[in-house]
Amino acid sequence: MITFRQISDYLASGQPFTCKVVSYDRKRKQGGKVNDYEAKLLQREEKSTGRGRTRIEELRETAASGRDPNHRRWYTRNIQLLVDGHPTAVVKKIHIPLIVEFNGQPVVP
Repeated sequence: MITFRQISDYLASGQPFTCKVVSYDRKRKQGGKVNDYEAKLLQREEKSTGRGRTRIEELRETAASGRDPNHRRWYTRNIQLLVDGHPTAVVKKIHIPLIVEFNGQPVVP
């Protein structure tokens, strides 16, 4: 058995994983389908310039990145799907509380 906290820690490590997630759409009032994913957490790549960023550089980066997805508020993560261990261009958003199985282990709250 694995907890949501352990799942969050594992996702942050950047390692590939498999999971079963229940679909749910509050707006359309549908869901319940269990999706099976082999994926890894989609993370931004850090640019290493050898120095810290200035305040202006930070503002430019946040303006260029678009809107904030509120992952902390909605408890979601973007994952990049893998095929035979190789990353694809497909990105999915999952809600961590809707994960029912993670790396072959059942999930408990």
